[in-house]
Formats: sequence, C-alpha cells, structure tokens
Amino acid sequence: MKAEQQNSEQTLDFLPGMSAIHASDLPDELRSLHKPDRPFSYLLQTMGLAVLRSSAVVLNSFDGIDPLVTADLKSKLKKVLNIGPFSLPPCQDQSGCLSWLDRHKAASVAYISFGSMLTPPPNELAALAEALEEKKVPYLWSFRGVFKRALIRRFLQKNSFDRKSGGMGSSVANLGTFFSQGVYNSLRVEFDGGEYHWRRAYDL
Repeated sequence: MKAEQQNSEQTLDFLPGMSAIHASDLPDELRSLHKPDRPFSYLLQTMGLAVLRSSAVVLNSFDGIDPLVTADLKSKLKKVLNIGPFSLPPCQDQSGCLSWLDRHKAASVAYISFGSMLTPPPNELAALAEALEEKKVPYLWSFRGVFKRALIRRFLQKNSFDRKSGGMGSSVANLGTFFSQGVYNSLRVEFDGGEYHWRRAYDL
C-alpha cells in the first residue's frame, strides 16, 4: 500500500514538460497498462511496444511546436517524421458561430470537444454541462450524435441546447479554455493565439 502511494506521488520527470504532473493525475487507463482485462489500457501498452520496434514514426506535428518533445522522441525512436498538422480551408459559417464568437471578449469562451473516438462517461458530461450552466461560462460545445444520447436529457429535450443555456452556448467557438481530447485540434487553435489546458468539469 505504501509503495502504491509512493508511485502515485511520483512526478513524470522522465517526460519533457511533464515534471509538474504526478502519476495520480493520469487517467486510470494510463495507470493500469499492466491489466490485460482493460481493453484500452492493453491497446496503449501494445501500441507503445510496437512504436519502439517501428522503422519510422510519422507524427501529425511540426518540429518547431515542441523541440524538447521532438528531441526526446528522436533519441528513443529510429526515425521521427513530423508532417502537419494540416488545416482545412475556411468554409462558410452557416451556423452563425463566428459572429456569435465575435461578440465575446478574447479568451472568454470555453471550447469543449471530445473527438469521435472516446467519450467521457455520462456522469462527467452531465457534471460539465451543469458546471457551465452554474458558472454562466460562454462556451462552444462541438459534439456528434452520440453525445446527444450521452448528455443528460434535460439539456436536450424540447428546447435546443443553445436555448437552454440562454444563448451562452454555440455549436462552433473567442476561446479562453479548452476541454478536449483532440490534442492536435488544440494545437491548431494555439496557432491562432490560444492556450491549451487539459481540464475536467471540476476545474470550472
């Protein structure tokens, strides 16, 4: 028990830029890679071992984004190729999201997106929605159909999510904070002067 507590208090000094992060701060899936009964944990472990044996690893990134991380990867892998990230050309704003965003001050809007691969549990989605409503934080929540089923019903019944939130929410986002599992989506925003933070609902 004591050894387990010491491991949870250990900082990730061996990873560039992660020295302030403790092992206990990591998601459960990253702290249980030795448990084959957890599919996602097993996938991460298998992928990590395969990457070490790869002839080359292609990253959706640029060398200049984080030189320390790039140098660390190049010291451990045979060949690292940074290609991207590529952004799509701007399209017509049919939802009116950009005009909504222009009405807010810089760095005042929360951006929420969990991508298309992994979804937080319904209780965390509900907690995030309730925290946004309670704190009256202007936000942009980008989600697919699966999120409509996962989100708490009272936010989506009869009135639209935007109307329920009193016009404080929008279907696309001036961005101040990010709730996102799409790391390189956040990097694209960073090119526009934003700042990426990994957060959960209790950080509001």
